[in-house]
Amino acid sequence: MTLSDAEKNLLRRYPKAVAHMRWQLEARRFGLIFGAGASLSLGFPSWEALVQRVVESPEVDGATLAREVQKPLPIVAEVAYQAFRQRQIDQVRAVSQRTNDVERLLMARWIDLIHRCLYFGVPEADSELLARDTVYKHLLPVVRRAPLTVNYNYDDSLQRLLLLTRADIIEGRGFETIVDPNLLYSSSKAILYHPNGFLPRNHLERTTDRIIFNDGTYADQISDLMMGTFSSMMHNLSQHTWLLVGLSLNDETLRHMLHKSALLNPGNYHYHVEHCRTPVAGLTRAMEGQAAANFETYNLVTLFLDSSEIAALGNCLAADHNDLRALAEENGVRLSYTFYLAGVPGVGKSTSLSHFKNLRTWDEWLEERLPEMSKPFVSLTEEERNKVDAWIMRQVGLKNRRLIDAERDCGIGITIVDRCVPDAVTFTQPDGWSNKSQTLIEAVSPGSAKRTVHPGHVILLVGDPKEIKIRAAVKNKETPEKYTEGMQRALELVYGEDGVSEIDATNMTIRQVVKEIARIVHLRRYSECNLQKRLEDIRDGAIVNNETIGL
Repeated sequence: MTLSDAEKNLLRRYPKAVAHMRWQLEARRFGLIFGAGASLSLGFPSWEALVQRVVESPEVDGATLAREVQKPLPIVAEVAYQAFRQRQIDQVRAVSQRTNDVERLLMARWIDLIHRCLYFGVPEADSELLARDTVYKHLLPVVRRAPLTVNYNYDDSLQRLLLLTRADIIEGRGFETIVDPNLLYSSSKAILYHPNGFLPRNHLERTTDRIIFNDGTYADQISDLMMGTFSSMMHNLSQHTWLLVGLSLNDETLRHMLHKSALLNPGNYHYHVEHCRTPVAGLTRAMEGQAAANFETYNLVTLFLDSSEIAALGNCLAADHNDLRALAEENGVRLSYTFYLAGVPGVGKSTSLSHFKNLRTWDEWLEERLPEMSKPFVSLTEEERNKVDAWIMRQVGLKNRRLIDAERDCGIGITIVDRCVPDAVTFTQPDGWSNKSQTLIEAVSPGSAKRTVHPGHVILLVGDPKEIKIRAAVKNKETPEKYTEGMQRALELVYGEDGVSEIDATNMTIRQVVKEIARIVHLRRYSECNLQKRLEDIRDGAIVNNETIGL
């Protein structure tokens, strides 16, 4: 495998996005959501064009009526359905006079009309679909590996391309199509979910008797959403990372679910592909505004990609792990990122970390904490302090070693770690900083080992000591205000400014804090704090604290 120009451009512009999606795909917590834009190259109409075809069909003949009703498309479609119903109802009543039968037969004929308008001009041969396709074929390997793919289109092109390109027919289709996400389905197959209904070219494959097309059915869908019918989809949004392709975010149901998921899961972010005609050298103000709105409202990171870069994204997601990692290194692209959350006890590190479970996370400690750790270190007896220090040193060495091992074995993804090795220095009075730093260096690299502190970007949380005191008390910790003030100043001195971002959480809700952390993780340029050198400088006296931390 060699990288194409489009793949190099993609990796250089959106390395974090690729790294995150690859990690989630490996963990089977990644899914795709397709919209109408994914099927346009195959000859399928946009939703606007499909509504127009239906309106102008002989069964409706409502072109004039539609022009008079200058309304949103769902309402135009509803007007068309009512015109269709009036023209068909006598024929249907000739078959059956029962009200339920009449409505069912009318809906069946309406769906047949939409089906004809949908597939008009689209090639029947699967091989020709594959030749025309500019989106699906590049993401087929990802669809096969993802536990769930959502397709807002009615057509079965994705299913047909999966069948056409499968390697072994003995294994069966390899996927299952559903229209109700609340029904039980196989966990061993790729699940293709069509929330707006499913209209395969072959009528015998049809699995739905309702299509979300006109205003009445859209209203029903919104009502279902409000009543919790889409709870399964909401659960999947919160548990997975999603890539949205071919979507303009015009669908009210999707927007509602994305926004609700963003409110409930402020640290869980997804990716939205905004298709561009040509490669984007730089973002315009309009693009920046769109990206900011998507990030704030829907927890979406927007990727501005042309067709070749969409193909490149599919190739990078499906590539062999070691090949992708090696080629990224050869082209000077980082695919592994480590962020440390630092701050005094009670500032909100652990709570914030709990909202980022769609990333690789490391808790503060690998084992249960000692009871003595509930008190400020300056109030501990010498025996208690020695006991706590020994326990912390063991934790520091073990945690750092596992971070190094994970980097070596995987090397792709985004990691957030609760606490950072130099934090331990600040739990010591200034005259003990040098010795504590040397002890930490030895804990990280005992004996003849040549290990160093795993580098990363430090996100330092600070806050109002009065508020932190209350938060700590709720968790059975003692954190006096004067002690907190001294600790926060010490942390700022220990880490410096290079590779460090500071967030003042004073008067911020947890959602706001998590949003700021997410902005640093997903959007800002990555830089590392040389944590090993910081410790060495403290040990050697280049970084000195002259302020006693007391109660």
